[in-house]
Amino acid sequence: MTAPHYSDLWQAIARADPERPAVITRDETVGYGRLAAEAGALARHLTERGVGFGDAAALLLYNRAEYLAFFWACLAIGAAPVAINYRYRAGEVRELLDDSGRGCC
Repeated sequence: MTAPHYSDLWQAIARADPERPAVITRDETVGYGRLAAEAGALARHLTERGVGFGDAAALLLYNRAEYLAFFWACLAIGAAPVAINYRYRAGEVRELLDDSGRGCC
């Protein structure tokens, strides 16, 4: 038996209490149920495009709640999430992508 990881724990919370707040921002509150649905849809999207266990997936975005759905989706399929913040400079992005094995420019 393998030890549970964050994806399993968050999924259990989503099943038990889907309305429980997972992310609270100035503009909205996202429940675990909605976050689980978004993460599941993204996990399917990634796997349909060949991303799977042991791969790295990168996402460039603003500081938003959607990052957590991306993170959860990656964990669920066994991929390593590579977060690239919009404030990173080109050299920092290049280094992150090179270190993750995704390549760049």
